[in-house]
Amino acid sequence: MSNELKLKMRDYDVKAVPTSIIDGNIKVVGIPDFPWVCGDDPIQKVEGAV
Repeated sequence: MSNELKLKMRDYDVKAVPTSIIDGNIKVVGIPDFPWVCGDDPIQKVEGAV
């Protein structure tokens, strides 16, 4: 694991894998229960759950 990756994990407070970071402000830990599709709908669904 590179130092760059370790720094990013620390900056985003990633403690579990898989973790997805979207636009630097939405964090999804684990396997999502919705499809990853390009567009605004998945992001709006995640933002509404926060």
